[in-house]
Amino acid sequence: MLACQESTPEAPAAPESAPRTSPAAAAPSQPQGAGLEILDAQSKLTLKIMPKAEGGYRLLDASGDKIGKVSVQPDRVKVKDAQGSLRAKVKKKDDGFKLYAADDSVVLKGKLSGQQRLKIKGAGGEELAKLDGSTGTVLGAAVEARVIEGGVSILKANAPIATLRGNIRVEPALLWALTTLDPYQRAALLIFVKEVW
Repeated sequence: MLACQESTPEAPAAPESAPRTSPAAAAPSQPQGAGLEILDAQSKLTLKIMPKAEGGYRLLDASGDKIGKVSVQPDRVKVKDAQGSLRAKVKKKDDGFKLYAADDSVVLKGKLSGQQRLKIKGAGGEELAKLDGSTGTVLGAAVEARVIEGGVSILKANAPIATLRGNIRVEPALLWALTTLDPYQRAALLIFVKEVW
């Protein structure tokens, strides 16, 4: 997993079920299981990722309507829309993962480089992102995840692009900066890194 390299104070340790390969910061003020709220650059709610009692997550739009569900397995995450059609999946691979589109085509590949750096390449091998803990680049632009009260703020080229409110470490939160992906793909990637990887 990625390691947090920023100089901000660390939040409480990740839950016992989370990977233990990094001392990553987490948003401190949301209760475990409260879910995540994703806000855009104008602080407008765009998506809720809410845990289900039987496992997995529900995806809700800003008005609270169900738009999908996320299932989590030991080596993969699948996201289906409200009608039950597969929209995205992420599978664990040696030292990394692959994100697949609804048609099972590869969208991107992520691979650890060393112990702390994540390189993400598109299906054609083009570099999409290099992430190192709470910072990196996405399509050549600098990105950063900052722990804030109640969540994590995502900045791209020093401008806020999103806020994730809830119990989330900076590493999976930073993946929300991959704005070329649709919300189903970003949710799949975020939950995969948060829960599986």
